[in-house]
Amino acid sequence: MNSEGSMEGSSADDKTPRGRNVAHVRGGSMGAAFPMRSPGKAGGGGGQHQHRDKKGHHHYHHSKHQNLGTLQKLLPWVTIGLLSLIALVLLGSALFPGYIFMCPETIKRLPEHCVKLESDPVQHDWVSAVLPFDCFQADQTSPVIAHRVDDVKYDFFLSLLDFGTRRRPNRNMVRLLDGRPFLKPDLAVAMQSVLEMLIEAKAVRPDSLVIDAGAGIGAAAFAAAAMGVRVLALDPVLANVLKMCDAVHLNRAAKRVKLHLAAVSDTAGNITIHNILSNLEHSAVTEAVLTLASKDAPVIPTTVESLPIDSLVLPDQHVAVLKVTVQGWELHALRGAAGLLSRPPKEAPFVLYEEDRLLLRAGNTTPAAVRGWLAGYGYSECDKAHGLVHCRKKGSLLDA
Repeated sequence: MNSEGSMEGSSADDKTPRGRNVAHVRGGSMGAAFPMRSPGKAGGGGGQHQHRDKKGHHHYHHSKHQNLGTLQKLLPWVTIGLLSLIALVLLGSALFPGYIFMCPETIKRLPEHCVKLESDPVQHDWVSAVLPFDCFQADQTSPVIAHRVDDVKYDFFLSLLDFGTRRRPNRNMVRLLDGRPFLKPDLAVAMQSVLEMLIEAKAVRPDSLVIDAGAGIGAAAFAAAAMGVRVLALDPVLANVLKMCDAVHLNRAAKRVKLHLAAVSDTAGNITIHNILSNLEHSAVTEAVLTLASKDAPVIPTTVESLPIDSLVLPDQHVAVLKVTVQGWELHALRGAAGLLSRPPKEAPFVLYEEDRLLLRAGNTTPAAVRGWLAGYGYSECDKAHGLVHCRKKGSLLDA
């Protein structure tokens, strides 16, 4: 096809629609026509195309102005709606602070406890009498083997320290490989059952503390924290405290749980504790206690800080629960809490402690001596459940 034929094809009304430019692309012996927009006044179609093009632009601008007018009409209503929503949120937070800020869905709590509290320990930091252990400045241990604890009413996570061996793995390692959560510790069950009872009796306040002496990896401490209670957790083994640091992060409890790398006793200073080399999770002040658990394992002595429990508490701080599990050193630990134990019945803490006859004997004391010490401060109501002795004073809020 020559150039004249091309020009003729571009102006033929029976082949090309009016008002359009057509570009011919040669492909072999045939030409394919593609409609193209006119860039302005130039191009085929002359004035007729130009008129249509201007009409199209006019129509486009008319539609744009119409959309802007609609947006201008809707804008005041959208603004009013957003301001109303913000006002409702602020009003709700003022009238119902407990419900909005204290009941995150990630933490299950008793409804009565959630509504009654005026401030949430998660939202408002608090002061302890002794500078706590700084998890953020400490080294990160590895590996981190952590999971949710199974079958507890208030869920929480623990980070495992004792993995066992290849021949005898820790039961929680086996459960982990089977896709199951960690076993629930008796300490966690005991702590949550006691706190539920105290909450029902209105013996837990927004600023109440749980003191966990001999916390281990934090089974009781984080069981309490899962219920929204502030916790002071102490352990003399660095490996245990570092695992509790893992749990602080996993449970989002940095403002609810404070940790202390220290032993508890009746005097302040330094004290030598003993660890089993094959299982650092277990420690005791008296070396004889560890021989009951493992006669052949090497024992490592370590000097750590010793604190009386009374030194951890400010005079106006309320302690709801005092839990002491210190491998036969319970009497010495409770002697260091004489000020706390001497509070009036409605202010004195509920006491949980371990009573193992063999451990106490290795620690040069007896179960009768521990109970006698507590009875001297009015703790006459004692029974045993979940492996711990539960003691309270007669005339406490539980008797109301």
